Amino acid sequence: MKIIDVLNQDKINISCELFPPKQGAELQNALDIVGKIALVKPSYMSVTYGAGGTSVGHTVAIAKGVQDNGIPALAHLTCVKSDEAKILEVLQQLKDNGISNVLALRGDLPGAVHDGYFAHASDLAKFVKANGDFCVGGAAYPEGHPEAGTLDKDIENTKYKIDAGVDFLVTQMFFDNTVLCSEIREALDGIYDFERIMTRVVYGTANAKELRSLGLACTKLPEIKSLISSCKSEELKSIYENLDELEDICSLTLGAIVDEPPLTVREGGMIREGYNEELDTLRSIERDSVSFINDIAMREQEKTGIKKLKIGYNRV
Repeated sequence: MKIIDVLNQDKINISCELFPPKQGAELQNALDIVGKIALVKPSYMSVTYGAGGTSVGHTVAIAKGVQDNGIPALAHLTCVKSDEAKILEVLQQLKDNGISNVLALRGDLPGAVHDGYFAHASDLAKFVKANGDFCVGGAAYPEGHPEAGTLDKDIENTKYKIDAGVDFLVTQMFFDNTVLCSEIREALDGIYDFERIMTRVVYGTANAKELRSLGLACTKLPEIKSLISSCKSEELKSIYENLDELEDICSLTLGAIVDEPPLTVREGGMIREGYNEELDTLRSIERDSVSFINDIAMREQEKTGIKKLKIGYNRV
């Protein structure tokens, strides 16, 4: 069974990770342990690859043992000291043993120097997907990979894996749950006092700055909804299910109101140029009113034949 099908089931999944023995004599003991773990029915078991792929034979053997116990196996593969020929050999061994799940990892570089054909896990994932009907997983880092430099860069690198075709991502645990909380707080920083502004809207007393603030706040709602989408709290699940992203209000307010609106309608300049054709015409008349009146006078002169006809006005 492919891991993606396991994860798509509407239930909480529990897996475990196995480390192949370094000595061949210990393999049977490892397989006995697999049988004992299988009794608790984990959703799947993953089997590591060993430093530099040193235990690849045992990885395949234990992964087969996992599947023989009726549990889906997830075999690790790393880029370290691997070229196309070596990866193709391992993939063939996995196919021969009925193993269809692979976790594509870069692995820890020896001496911080890359010495393999595949520079990144995304390269390995793409190669695996192209060479068999494998369900491929990748690694993700809630707090950012230590070598990424910034969280934005880490997200960019994660997207490379997704574009390469990975079916799912496995993350490390949140060692500090304030990371998620800080992301939600950061998103909430752009949310203004909804209750107060909506009350003023209902009573018709909201000014243009408040309406624009309302529109800007609405742009944060999709991000907030995404952040709480996987939360298990019943309260947060209820908020997620009932949270309206208010796209219409966002589009209307930000599309109509200028970036720096005046406090009162009397000051003018509240609505964006191009938002309303009739208003744009009136603004044009206001800006070029003398020319507008002179144009009318010229048309009337031509129509009546009175060359000295003039249109009088008190003030523009």
